[in-house]
Amino acid sequence: MIGMTRPLLAAIVVGVILGGTALYTQFLDYLRERAAQEAAARQVEVVHAAHGVFAIDLTFTATAAPDEFQDEKDRSSAALFLGGAKGKRLLRRTDEVKAGTVIRVSPVEGIREGENIFWLEVTPASSGETSPLAVRLQVLKIDAEGREQILGENTFWGTGGDKAAGSLTVRVAPEATMHEH
Repeated sequence: MIGMTRPLLAAIVVGVILGGTALYTQFLDYLRERAAQEAAARQVEVVHAAHGVFAIDLTFTATAAPDEFQDEKDRSSAALFLGGAKGKRLLRRTDEVKAGTVIRVSPVEGIREGENIFWLEVTPASSGETSPLAVRLQVLKIDAEGREQILGENTFWGTGGDKAAGSLTVRVAPEATMHEH
């Protein structure tokens, strides 16, 4: 009887650990979604869309790859997730992104006059790289001649295998509608 109890007890312990881990990752995803929704709700509602062409540049210092232990349909399994105003998905990559890569998202739709919040989450590759993952996020406005103006930028860090994640708030000033004389 004792010989049968040990494997059963081990199976129960493993089941509790795996179930707890799955619940914990689902809870973290819930918290991320809720934080993004709360940030969008706190955002001052502005009626006017911003004028111009906007772009986002992402620059990687280390390789990013999907989390091989997550469900493919889960947002947190992506190598890269970039969200914008009101939780709108701007970019989701499920393939590997090599170190040194610059990804441009252009044009970025939905930018409004006032505050715009962007959410970034990048999963480091589990290939044994020891260098920390850093991702620079730049929000750019491009004028008619192709000149770029940086509206905001930040570098997000992931160390020790942690995801590089965070948000960047960019304020877009209203365009002048009348010429001064």
